[in-house]
Amino acid sequence: MPPTPTTPPAITADVLRLCSSLNPLTRPRYILVTPEAGCKFLDCFNNVAKAVEKEGRIQFGWLIWQAGNSFLQAEHHAVLGRNGGLKDITPQRDGEKAILFLPDDTATFDFKQGVCRPSVHLALDPAMVLPCKYFDAMQPRGIYPPRVLRNVVRNAPCPCGSKKKYKKCHGAAADAA
Repeated sequence: MPPTPTTPPAITADVLRLCSSLNPLTRPRYILVTPEAGCKFLDCFNNVAKAVEKEGRIQFGWLIWQAGNSFLQAEHHAVLGRNGGLKDITPQRDGEKAILFLPDDTATFDFKQGVCRPSVHLALDPAMVLPCKYFDAMQPRGIYPPRVLRNVVRNAPCPCGSKKKYKKCHGAAADAA
């Protein structure tokens, strides 16, 4: 079993290769995680949307994770743009104090449906090539690794296609974890 994904310790050639496949016009950068009052775990898009009502702008993009030497993962994410800088206002369950974020204005979020874009994986270990291809192939069919489901709105339809609310389907399993 690969290690739990966490923020990459450095922006390596592999990180740049993954990021370039998503958006070749921007570069990833480290952003501090500074949760704001009232922000909920696992709800970056709604947290930022609520914050921009007061001040700032929503910056869509990709949160970059690394699972040891096994694989990299790009997860659909949003951060707050304010005073010329970016910050992640969504609390991280895993205690991350900083994230690696790739800004991507084309990676918008459908607030009406409440469904994230599928994660993208890059195998670092040859043994992970097939599992990464499997995850990337299955996500459009509604089979998502747990980190993809993190940002789904609880009352939105579950991305698995069950027609249940997320909180009654995969969200119940996420809450139990």
